[in-house]
Amino acid sequence: MTTNVIDRSKDSKNALKPIVVAVISNLIEYYDYAIYGFYAAVLARSFFPADDPIVGLVQSWGVFFIGSLAKPLGAIVFGRIGDALGRRQSLRWNLGGVGIATILIALLPTYQSIGVWAPISLIFLRFFQGFFYGGEVSGIRIYVLEHVGDRRPCFANSLSSLSSSLGVAMAGWMAASSLTLMGLPSWRLAFMIGGISALALCLMRAVMPETASFTRAINAKKQVENRVKKATFRSKTSTFESLSGHFRVFLAIILLSACVSGSYYFVILHGPTLWSKLSHMISYQEAKNLTTNNLWFYTLFLPMAGWIADQFGALKTFVFALVGALAVTLILLSMPLRTALISYHGLTLVLFFMAFLNVSTYVMIMNRLPVLIRYRLIALAHALGSSFLASSVPVVATKLWQIEPSKTYQLIYLLGLFATGIIAVLLIKPLKKTAL
Repeated sequence: MTTNVIDRSKDSKNALKPIVVAVISNLIEYYDYAIYGFYAAVLARSFFPADDPIVGLVQSWGVFFIGSLAKPLGAIVFGRIGDALGRRQSLRWNLGGVGIATILIALLPTYQSIGVWAPISLIFLRFFQGFFYGGEVSGIRIYVLEHVGDRRPCFANSLSSLSSSLGVAMAGWMAASSLTLMGLPSWRLAFMIGGISALALCLMRAVMPETASFTRAINAKKQVENRVKKATFRSKTSTFESLSGHFRVFLAIILLSACVSGSYYFVILHGPTLWSKLSHMISYQEAKNLTTNNLWFYTLFLPMAGWIADQFGALKTFVFALVGALAVTLILLSMPLRTALISYHGLTLVLFFMAFLNVSTYVMIMNRLPVLIRYRLIALAHALGSSFLASSVPVVATKLWQIEPSKTYQLIYLLGLFATGIIAVLLIKPLKKTAL
């Protein structure tokens, strides 16, 4: 009698170096993508007419959103590449493309120099940047998780999340420091550093090994098809054909993006504005400082959350965290306004549970998709969920405030975001697991 057991001990021993390279380069890629947001006001003055600074800022944020719209398209293209040519190949192109776009933004002439061509060029480069970024977010997690297999997957996933948060933090620090060099404005220097770093790390990604999971799967496919030839860009099964048998997982990933990323945007981006508007007891700056402290707690707690999640399993951890987040939000909703404002630190507890949601999500969904279609489906579903459901959270929350300026609608909306996680769990729980 034979058993179909895959020995991953050798894979896990050789996983450290490629994971370190992947995580560091992921940090730089998040820096490159986030730096635009921190310099939005400066870019508005440089690339748009100076008649009305508010209009210029709105236009600048519009360009930021264009980058988000490009992500699903990039996810389709690089998801197919990742499933046909390999994870390493797709990730190299992602990082290189983002790096080139970032350098070109740093070199772009201003509106005062070339007129209307300045904002047009900025829009094109931001779209270009978002297009390449669309394959990175999910791709790097798939690469890391396939390397570690079943050995501490939540902890490994937490390192990807940690590098993402640190990349955003580095971008914020760079913008706040206002460094200059050789007469270069601060924003040009910040973009140039990010772009050059990305291209340098792109060379390091060239020597990263392919994941053993992908190699085994592609070799098995070749044997079944009874042919030996180099994998081509054109995968036999298209992205939309792959959806037919895995639509439940695809929909679950979209909902999980709304739950995990949407709640993050609500607490971190919208939180300071919300709580400062509710009462003068907390100023916007005080709320922002508290949120920054909470964000650092969340970021540094991620590895510990990943380690704990590995002890109990991804699905159980996710359900536990979801129940905890819902309970804390309901408590805040039931509190009198004054008590809720004084208990602003209660959001730290929400972030505590959100850390567990973050580290367990990808582990929970990856082992419910076959290896040779998981990159394209996860990348596209996450891009759709984050671009349209999660990224719109601050806008929707602000609109709700205009309808009813109270904490009630706001916290009900947050409850709704967490509720999408419940639907996602119900969709994927009955499905059969596959190997990471």
